[in-house]
Amino acid sequence: MGFYREPKDVLKSKKGVLIDIDGVLLNDGKPLNGGREFLEFLKDIGKPFICITNTTIRSRKEIFYILKEYSFPVSENEILTSTLIANYYLKKKYKTLPICAYVNENVLEDLFDLNLSDDGCTAVLLGDMGDGFSRMVLNEIFVKLMNGADFYAFHKNRFWRVGNELFLDLGAFVSALEYASGIKAKIIGKPSEIIFKESLSILGLSSEEVLIIGDDFESDILGAKKLGIDGILVLTGKYTEEILKRRNFSPEYLIKNLYELL
Repeated sequence: MGFYREPKDVLKSKKGVLIDIDGVLLNDGKPLNGGREFLEFLKDIGKPFICITNTTIRSRKEIFYILKEYSFPVSENEILTSTLIANYYLKKKYKTLPICAYVNENVLEDLFDLNLSDDGCTAVLLGDMGDGFSRMVLNEIFVKLMNGADFYAFHKNRFWRVGNELFLDLGAFVSALEYASGIKAKIIGKPSEIIFKESLSILGLSSEEVLIIGDDFESDILGAKKLGIDGILVLTGKYTEEILKRRNFSPEYLIKNLYELL
């Protein structure tokens, strides 16, 4: 255990909060218990927050509308997605060079600055295509990587949860392409420092002044810890106590739901 014995004490000591969306505020687009009340609590005490997510099946605007539908007190500018980070990061690096994006069509609007093209691509950007993944598509990406394209992925999550069901996530396909091509993907979303550093910049705070609350021990908690950000794991998403024990994960701060922080 760290210096603080209770998760509430950790929250109280911080000036800002990073909050994962899927598994913490929402599950399959439906609100989780305590999420709205927790954001209202942060607003009431004047503690700024950024809702960050690795999801690559919904745009920021769509996520914002879902949260507003359920009366979450959040503005669109308080939501940061890995697709928006990719837009900023790849635009800065490649400018107008062509990029091949294998992504869900719902998030194309968040890649507004990029020159997306299927021909002569300088880089491949891979997101969750759901049922769009096939051997033919994976081989198409593989060939482009072998022909010299740089490789980027929104994230490398192992699995995700919808209701009570677990589903294979993007990381399995990223790993397969890395193995076949010998090219390691540059990860843009969590647990990459890229999305965490941008979040800190938006808040105007240092890593020691910020706390992350997430449902993914690897992407949220360990990823943030590399930058010195304390984390609280909440058991409303993909990780259960049984899975934590099986994977031998020992989060420093653990809560069953967000009500425990109120």
